[in-house]
Amino acid sequence: YDHKKKEFSAIVLREPEVQIVQYADGTFNFTDMIPPKPEGEAQPTATPKPEGTATPAGEKKPVELKETTLPVSIALVQIENAKFNFKRVDEQGQAKPFTLSGLNLDIRNIQLNQPIQLQSSVKIGQASSLDWSLDLGPLRTLPPDLANMPIILQGSLQLKSFEDLSAFMGP
Repeated sequence: YDHKKKEFSAIVLREPEVQIVQYADGTFNFTDMIPPKPEGEAQPTATPKPEGTATPAGEKKPVELKETTLPVSIALVQIENAKFNFKRVDEQGQAKPFTLSGLNLDIRNIQLNQPIQLQSSVKIGQASSLDWSLDLGPLRTLPPDLANMPIILQGSLQLKSFEDLSAFMGP
């Protein structure tokens, strides 16, 4: 980390493991960690525009992100050999496991004024795999309609056994 330039060269997680269980009633093993929203809580509203910044009818302005939104740059965020275990427990207490292993993710060049590049590979179940890459951005100026954001997604799914996905697909 270069504290003068606010630049990280890399943030790396090696062999993290996540265990998620969905119970028959639809709750998860982490549900108690998320507080419920109080009833009648107001929904957030848009911030009013300052005087003189009106947008003509029918025209949307790009959203400008200020430098303070992300005051640092990160050359690489990397997850190496992660494992994700998902189990769906049925009404009889039987669990169907779904495992993603060997998950690798690289996110490069995280800066507001530059495109962000993501690359990932993962083994699904016993025999299947997914490789993908995503380029998006730059994030400094988001288009008013995110459908117009420049995105390039490429991927390859090798589904060698439907059994590798059956627990994830549900009943």
